[in-house]
Amino acid sequence: MDTLLNYLTVTFVLALLLAPSLPGYLHERRIDRELRAAERGSGDEERPGHPEGAPGRSLDLAA
Repeated sequence: MDTLLNYLTVTFVLALLLAPSLPGYLHERRIDRELRAAERGSGDEERPGHPEGAPGRSLDLAA
């Protein structure tokens, strides 16, 4: 029984130490996915809710 409690204690402490880094890791993965999508050219133009004249986007009038 002591062995089980020791394993549970170590697992709990490990979870407490790793829990704060999990949101940061997930955030970094999301940013990496967005950067890869932008490199492939499937950025804002495929996402709904971004009108053509949205701030921060340039209109290509020469096309």
